[in-house]
Amino acid sequence: MAVAEAIKPHVAVLLSPGMGHVIPLFELAQRLVMHHGVRVSFLVIATTESSAAQDQLWEYHAYSFFTSSATLFAFSLYLPTLDREVEGDLVDLPEPIKIPGSSSVRPEDLLEELKRRSSGEYGLCLLHISRLPLAAGSGVTLKADQFIELAWGLDLSQQHFIWVVKKPTNASAAATFFTMGSDVNDPEAYLPEGFLNRTQGKGLVLKSWAPQVQVLSHVSTGGFLSHCGWNSSLKSIAHGIPIIAWPLYAEQRINATMLVEEVGEAVKPVVEPGNMVAGREEIARVVRLVMEDDHGKVLRRRVKELQESAAKALDCGGSSYESITLSSCRRMES
Repeated sequence: MAVAEAIKPHVAVLLSPGMGHVIPLFELAQRLVMHHGVRVSFLVIATTESSAAQDQLWEYHAYSFFTSSATLFAFSLYLPTLDREVEGDLVDLPEPIKIPGSSSVRPEDLLEELKRRSSGEYGLCLLHISRLPLAAGSGVTLKADQFIELAWGLDLSQQHFIWVVKKPTNASAAATFFTMGSDVNDPEAYLPEGFLNRTQGKGLVLKSWAPQVQVLSHVSTGGFLSHCGWNSSLKSIAHGIPIIAWPLYAEQRINATMLVEEVGEAVKPVVEPGNMVAGREEIARVVRLVMEDDHGKVLRRRVKELQESAAKALDCGGSSYESITLSSCRRMES
C-alpha cells in the first residue's frame, strides 16, 4: 500500500477565472480522483504578481486542459500559418477557411478580434490563442435590442419557458465577464412592459443564475436556447436536449454553425439582411419549431443518439475514459 501511495500521480490544477472554466476542471478532477487514482490540488492565484511558488510550477510537466471544440483547437494551431499566408483581413476571404484535419470555418464566424488586422486586439489575440486557446461563456450579456426581441419572441411563441435574465448592456457581450452579479438586477426594470403578467403561468424568470444541469435533466425540458459555449453544448448532448443556437462572441459562432450544419442537434434563428439581431417573429418560429414541429422530433432523435454515444465514451472502457487512463499511466511511468 505504501508503494502504491508513493507512485500515485499528483496533479496541480491552476484555475482560470470564470465558472465556465472552473466547472470543467472540477469535473475532470473528480474523474481523475474517483476512477484513475490520481491526487489533485487546486491552486487559486489571487494576484497578478509573479511569485517563486508560481515559477516552480513550470519545473514540472505542464498541460493545457482545452475545454472547447476540436475545431477551435485546430484553428488555433493553424492561425499563425494563416497570419503569414493570407494577405488582407481574414473576414474578407471569399470562402470558408480550410483547417487541416478539421472542419472549415466561415470568415463571418471568426472571433471578432481576429476578423481584421487593424483591430487593436488582433496582435494580442494572435499571440495568445496560438499558444493557449481560450473559450469563454460565463458572464456574457445581451445587448438591449437583442434582449427585447428575445423577450417578445418568447411571449409570442406561447411556450412554457424558464429564462435566466441578466441586465442587458450595450457594451461588448463579454464586458461583464468579471463583474457578473455585482449590479442590482431587477428584471421589471428592463423587460418589456407587462411581460411578467402576460407570461405568468407559462414562464419563470430567474435573476442571473440557475442550476443548468438540473434544468436540462428535467423530464419537462424540451429545448435549450444557448449561446453555444462548448460547456453548454456538451451538457445539452449529455442530457439529450436540442439547442436553439444564439451565439454571442468568442468561438460561439463556430460552435453554432457546427452544431446546426454538421452535428444536426441545433437550429439557429435567421437574421434578416440589414438587421443585427433576429426578430421576435423569427424567434417565436424557431421556439415552436423545436417544441412542437416535426423538425423538433428529428432534432430530439438525433441528440438522443449523441447522448448514448457520449455516455459510452465516458463509461469504463470508452474512448474518453481510456484516453485519461493512458495519460495517467504515462505520468506514472515517467
